[in-house]
Amino acid sequence: MSHALELRADAELQLSECRVSDDASVSDLLSLMRSPDEAERDEALSSLAELVSGAFGDDGAEIGRVVRAQGGPAILTWLLADPAPEVQQQALMVLGNLCSDSVDRESARTKAALLSCGGARSLLSCVFTSDEQVLVFACGAIQNLCYERDWADLVVAHNVHRRLEELLSHHDPMVVRYSAGALKNITHTLQTADLSEGALAAVRERSHLKQREEFTQRRAMRVISEAMAAIPPARRQQREELGRRRKQSRVAMHTPSSPARPASASSTSSRSSYFSAVSSLTANNSVNASRR
Repeated sequence: MSHALELRADAELQLSECRVSDDASVSDLLSLMRSPDEAERDEALSSLAELVSGAFGDDGAEIGRVVRAQGGPAILTWLLADPAPEVQQQALMVLGNLCSDSVDRESARTKAALLSCGGARSLLSCVFTSDEQVLVFACGAIQNLCYERDWADLVVAHNVHRRLEELLSHHDPMVVRYSAGALKNITHTLQTADLSEGALAAVRERSHLKQREEFTQRRAMRVISEAMAAIPPARRQQREELGRRRKQSRVAMHTPSSPARPASASSTSSRSSYFSAVSSLTANNSVNASRR
């Protein structure tokens, strides 16, 4: 197979596999997250985290709508009090992604719901944790939330931005990245520069990095769009059907049944989840294209 055909096949397969099945699967997972059974709650959360991390466009918007309609923001903030760091990590990952416009174009509604259900205190307190993986996801969630003025005001009112400044010297580069991103969004949203010189320098660097990433994403999306347009209709339909079957099988396998705790969210793929599914998809295809 030629390099161009490989790129086309990879792009189409990844796009088709990002489809979610229907409202029922997300609703069922949210119901199970209310279960008194710890194992059911954990596995339902793990399954929801995987669905959300691969969603964007119409799928992301639909998941966000169902989560809000079923009281998901309150459930997820309640899970932040779970003693298991893995549960806290995955709850923060779901919240952070659903509060990103790149995952759900109606994410502002989720941010408002999270605020109105009283989840701010639980979420903001996570940036003071000693668990490094929880810290990564907490900073990522706050980064996305601070696009909204109400959240940015709240972060500053409770001096959480000072904690974010401290985290700029953290040894984990992902903590630094998301802390700088959160400070950047606070500065932009509130039009204030009440930060140290070091923090302002980190904000400027984060802005430059974001511009470079956006350029890479636009270029990769153009390559994918051109490749998709060149696929014969019959071939496209065949691969979409294959993607639907794989997705149905995967959702079926995620039906909570075993007593195992969810896997730790400390893997590289989980730690990168705050980059939207579109970002991950385009970046991966850009890398694949450059290697061929």
